Amino acid sequence: MNKLNEEAREKYFDQIFQSLKNKEKETFLELFLELHPTDQVELFEALYKDKRPMFYEYLSAEEFAEIFQGLELDSQKEVVKEIDKNFAAEMFNHMPADDTADFLGEINEPQVKDILNSMDKEEADEVLELLSYPEESAGSLMTKEFISIKATDTVTAVMEHLRKEGPEAETIYYLYVVDLKDKLVGVVSLRDLIVAPLTETVENLMSTQVVSVDAHTDQEEVAELIKDYDLLAAPVVTSTNELIGIVTVDDVMDVLEEEATEDFDDFTAAKGATDVNISSFSAAKKTFAVDHYVNVFRISHCRCHWNI
Repeated sequence: MNKLNEEAREKYFDQIFQSLKNKEKETFLELFLELHPTDQVELFEALYKDKRPMFYEYLSAEEFAEIFQGLELDSQKEVVKEIDKNFAAEMFNHMPADDTADFLGEINEPQVKDILNSMDKEEADEVLELLSYPEESAGSLMTKEFISIKATDTVTAVMEHLRKEGPEAETIYYLYVVDLKDKLVGVVSLRDLIVAPLTETVENLMSTQVVSVDAHTDQEEVAELIKDYDLLAAPVVTSTNELIGIVTVDDVMDVLEEEATEDFDDFTAAKGATDVNISSFSAAKKTFAVDHYVNVFRISHCRCHWNI
């Protein structure tokens, strides 16, 4: 999977466009699937609409799901109109439930029902659960793709579990420990598991001091908690402490960016009402401050991926 510089990307894109023009499916797939997801999205957006059906024909629904997640909402709505119902259902089946819920929350109710009815029941049920929580709450923000383990599990058993379930999980750097009733009782880091003897049990490695959030906690409060505690993710629990999901740092960065933008918009609106001479330079400085705040948070947490 390659992330290209500007010059290399232009040449590489030309090769892919040429393979589409010549209807060379195998060449297209070989070239396109080597691209970084960001570049895949950019290439798709650069296509004329009459070429998009070839994308839907050549790519599987699972392969296209990652592109769909990278599109803006308006583009996503266009795509759903263009693809057939079965392809759409399979695409949503392969997307994280929280991303599907985010999209469904922005379209009309008949469309939502139609999409959910066409999806696999297990996947649709997870999406419905997320949609049931208040907007801008931890429950609506969380992902269901997480790893939970038992205190009695050995390191060997956990590692085997990770090999099977890890590729589908949002993050594996911290694993959450639950009891027989799925109540959150601890957390253990992947680093501690890696350096521990294979016969060691989780209960001797885990911490019982777990920072968690209730499903109905406001998303801005969740963002502040993750920032303050320097977490990669926060477990989401019910009122009875049952683990039902996690909110990741990626989700939080989106929230911080949205909140900062809203605050800046409110500021400029208020400033405009009292000071008609607010300069574009002042506005630019405020915008830079918003971006800098979010980017510093993003960079500091990116480092954590290596500190396992």
